[in-house]
Amino acid sequence: MSERKILKNILFVVSHLGSGYENLIYSLNKNERIDIKFLQLSYTHPEVLDYLYNAGHKLDNSASFYGDLILFNKNFSCKAFYKFAKFIYFIHSPYQTLNRICLLNKLSENEAFKYYSFRLRRIYEMATYTKDAIITSHDDLINNKNYELIENYLNLKNKFSYNFSEEQIENKISPSLMKKANDCYERYLFLFKKLVNN
Repeated sequence: MSERKILKNILFVVSHLGSGYENLIYSLNKNERIDIKFLQLSYTHPEVLDYLYNAGHKLDNSASFYGDLILFNKNFSCKAFYKFAKFIYFIHSPYQTLNRICLLNKLSENEAFKYYSFRLRRIYEMATYTKDAIITSHDDLINNKNYELIENYLNLKNKFSYNFSEEQIENKISPSLMKKANDCYERYLFLFKKLVNN
């Protein structure tokens, strides 16, 4: 990687479909130093950062964070990024998540569950490589938790606040599948908490 690339601050928000990641990105992007996009790039090599840089930044200086949103396992495979980029891992419980995935992405409930469970596993795998990263859930943020952690992690001078709005969607997921999804979520939530506490 060239020296030019190392000098730029990189922030990846790693989440899943239906998590309400839009609220988190909006909240982060209120800070002039942070500009998170959704470019749908595949980060297979550090050279891919050229596309992120070329997308521009609202405040292009040495303190700026060039950011991207990662929602799919296939879009992040290069371990070199763990050495210099910042990561915020953001997850949501399945009750509204699965219904959003089915409604907005036109997937069956089984397809939505498969994506959700595999995505949680991949997010956890990524988090094991970045133990100083922020790991948070939607519930954490609506309860005003981890604000100071985010501020310190990104060295923000302005206070972080989570601007939250969530339209309730009618539940159409079968009880048995929802229980499987919730068991999966609780299992990974426990593992994430162990990572944070170690």
